[in-house]
Amino acid sequence: MGKHKKYSTSLKLQAVKTFLKGEKSASVIAEELGISSRRRLTQWATIYEKYGEQGFKDKRGKLTGPTKGRPKKDFDSLEEENEFLRAKVALLEALAEHRVKKK
Repeated sequence: MGKHKKYSTSLKLQAVKTFLKGEKSASVIAEELGISSRRRLTQWATIYEKYGEQGFKDKRGKLTGPTKGRPKKDFDSLEEENEFLRAKVALLEALAEHRVKKK
């Protein structure tokens, strides 16, 4: 099974805005920008019309609870990444301590 290609937010916005202006067809835009299909572009247009630019933001890691959602790979700031890494270290330390107590 092939990997899904990831497109940047700026590429999505460029493609959608060009498409919504009616300057070019979805097929032409997709071909020019290296998007896998015109259908993907029309899906992005629907998302953009409904949610605006926020529709293209990475939502991983936003759900509450310890086991919900996938962890983020890209962070908005160094502080956010630092907070994530501190929490990860604390969790690993707690697990190690728990294992030592168990033995």
